[in-house]
Amino acid sequence: MVNLLLDSQQRITTVYGVTRGKAPAFFDGNPNAFTGLHFHLEHETFEFYRHSRMADAPLWIDVSKLMVNGQEKYLKTHSSDTPVFTSNPYRYFERLNRLQSILDVDLHVDQV
Repeated sequence: MVNLLLDSQQRITTVYGVTRGKAPAFFDGNPNAFTGLHFHLEHETFEFYRHSRMADAPLWIDVSKLMVNGQEKYLKTHSSDTPVFTSNPYRYFERLNRLQSILDVDLHVDQV
């Protein structure tokens, strides 16, 4: 059986790619389109990586790394060298949790 996505195909493909950090197997475009999305913990905004703006800014979270590795591993990897996390490790926990909860969304599928 083959399932076809008739509506929101681009949106679902993007969410799939960003949450896995790589393009889906069927994707024939630029695979880099699914990497580099960052989330600012304070302003709650998304932007693609810009070195000049994000290199030394610990509040910019790499969305794909968070999704692939999980929140606990992400925090362990980044908290030791990031003053924002060492001074108050739970300050942004809820925002990270909400961001990662997109993985728990159950998408309804109608089969015809």
